[in-house]
Amino acid sequence: KISSDTNVPVVIMAGGQGKRMQPFTSILPKPLIPIGNKTVIENILENFNDYNFKKFYITLNYKSRIIKSFLSDFRLKKYINYFIEKKPLGTIGSLKNLQTKLKKNFILTNADTMIDIDFHDFLEFHVKNNNDITIATAIKKFQIPYGACEINNKGILKSINEKPKYNLMVNTGLYVIKSNVLNFITKNNKMDMDELLNKLLKKRKRVKIFPISEESWKDVGQWEEYNKIKK
Repeated sequence: KISSDTNVPVVIMAGGQGKRMQPFTSILPKPLIPIGNKTVIENILENFNDYNFKKFYITLNYKSRIIKSFLSDFRLKKYINYFIEKKPLGTIGSLKNLQTKLKKNFILTNADTMIDIDFHDFLEFHVKNNNDITIATAIKKFQIPYGACEINNKGILKSINEKPKYNLMVNTGLYVIKSNVLNFITKNNKMDMDELLNKLLKKRKRVKIFPISEESWKDVGQWEEYNKIKK
């Protein structure tokens, strides 16, 4: 396969404060949330290593010393490099500091996303389509717990839809990125992924989605989703 090269780096963004997971994250950083008898970040690293990836960069900011200390005994520690953000740089601002390390393509994942897919297929799709960014997306089902009212411009009710359901294609926080995309990030400036994607779309860069099943994606960044995983 095109993508079976284990030199493709994996970047894990683990610098966030995890405010949605308080009070846990007031004490421990979000990457150390337990899933089964392991932490989220151990699960993520081992999942990639199962596909023979052996080059990891973890970006840190919030409670970085705790994460580094915890992983100092981890069996894959020799494959891990750390980059500390001196100030919070958003979801992807710190990637600029890795520009000299990231050549060609690399995988980027959030530290609260666990995805069970063939990462070689994911990379191969990216390469064959010559994408600048490939986003792993899942169909997520949402239900509004209220009656949704549709009105006309005079405020008169036209219809009411009780507890409507919607299917939306959502970003799972897993990407393959061509390294030249890093030219669109300004060093030491805060930047989130949606800002970068909108900038790339304006520049007519090639951004495609890679659909995955909702079942293969576990989001541990909010209590509601985390509690589903535990059951």
